[in-house]
Amino acid sequence: AEGYPFAVDLLAVCLSGRHAVVPQNHQPATLASLRTRHPRAVFCGEVAAHSGAASVWQPADGGRISFHTSGSSSEPKCVTRAFVALVGEAETMEAAFGGQLGAAQVIGTVPHHFIYGTIFRIIWPLWSGRVFRSDPLGDGYAVLACLRRGGDFILVSSPSLLERVPAEDIPDLAPLKAIFSSGSLLRSEVALRWGSPVEIYGSTET
Repeated sequence: AEGYPFAVDLLAVCLSGRHAVVPQNHQPATLASLRTRHPRAVFCGEVAAHSGAASVWQPADGGRISFHTSGSSSEPKCVTRAFVALVGEAETMEAAFGGQLGAAQVIGTVPHHFIYGTIFRIIWPLWSGRVFRSDPLGDGYAVLACLRRGGDFILVSSPSLLERVPAEDIPDLAPLKAIFSSGSLLRSEVALRWGSPVEIYGSTET
């Protein structure tokens, strides 16, 4: 799913004080396992949409989100956080970086079903009032194409993508107001190539 409908579903669940469980992927086996482990759960795609959202975004007590690690190096781990804690992280990021970012649009290559993608691509832009691109950019070429259309951007990415973008293309990326990287170690030579990316140690690492 794209980021916008995910954001709507996430806010609907968490602002009502309920528990959102975000799978690490949408493979049939993964979803079947979730249904087995959470037999009383309702999948967001099975619920009819209703209007009448509150005008004030006030996180309710009890709203929680469970994320899963990718499982690329071991069995997927479940990480559960209070929604208010994720909003607190967004507030902290805005206090630290917001003054230099202005109204730049948030784009990213990180899927929103991981905690890093949810906080940086969805919750932080919503909380700070910035525009965010709904779908993640699939590769470095998509990032370059987006940036070359013009405008100010914040890139939320990973070391693997930053390493793959050809060095000769990076000087063309002047519209980038900030680059955030998380998920694994960002090698120093790659960081220097990009200028001054901010390396994030996320919730599952800490």
